[in-house]
Amino acid sequence: MKTLIKGLSTSLLLVTVSLTTVQAEEHTWCGIVTTEKTPLSIRAGMSQDAKVIATASKGSALAYIDTDSKLDTGFYKVILDDGKTGYASKPFVKNFIDAEVGCGLVETKDTTLNVREGMGKDTKVIGKVRKGAKLRLLDEEGKEGEWLRVQLNNGKMGYVHKDFIHIYPNYETSDM
Repeated sequence: MKTLIKGLSTSLLLVTVSLTTVQAEEHTWCGIVTTEKTPLSIRAGMSQDAKVIATASKGSALAYIDTDSKLDTGFYKVILDDGKTGYASKPFVKNFIDAEVGCGLVETKDTTLNVREGMGKDTKVIGKVRKGAKLRLLDEEGKEGEWLRVQLNNGKMGYVHKDFIHIYPNYETSDM
């Protein structure tokens, strides 16, 4: 009897562990930082007292996931263009559709995409963004050509080749 109970409890433990390690795929949205002057603090937890682990400049884009809607914490879980994750205060993250700016999803074959100083593969690399990052598309400059002007979370402006960006029109929110 003890062997049967021990076997059942081990099986239940394994089932419990396997169920708790499976995570549902989270839907991310593109948000624009809307602070007045200072960068938005990205925190380690859902509290104004939590440690600041990164910042995002005014006007930059970031991926955000709405935290549990049953318990409004006042924070979004956010993912910066370099892959760092944390929490940002909801009032300072506006959905790009409401902000009337362009948003692009980085779709590279590799893990990072070079952001360049100018339009051309021979120009200086000023930053790198991870595959799956959301970037703010700034203006029409280069739109007819091969390059798009973008803003990074650190505030730098640069160019990326448009073959590696999926542009979301203001009316499209699915698959973001």
